[in-house]
Amino acid sequence: KEIEEATIKSIATPSLIMNNDQDVVLPEHAMRLFRLLPNSRLAIFPGVHGECIGESTTPATEEQVEYSAALIAGWLQS
Repeated sequence: KEIEEATIKSIATPSLIMNNDQDVVLPEHAMRLFRLLPNSRLAIFPGVHGECIGESTTPATEEQVEYSAALIAGWLQS
């Protein structure tokens, strides 16, 4: 809310936005950020806050973390 849309639109750095569908940040907000950032990708996973990366307070399966790690690695190489 504190950052002007024009400022967000001016960010040229490639960005990967990762969110869970039951996260603190609503999927709608992640989608809005994705649409504002000119060079971004968006991944919305099922689960709660941080579950897709195994955040310390949220348990995740090895499969979830491996999938997210592969997605991040692929994005970094693109």
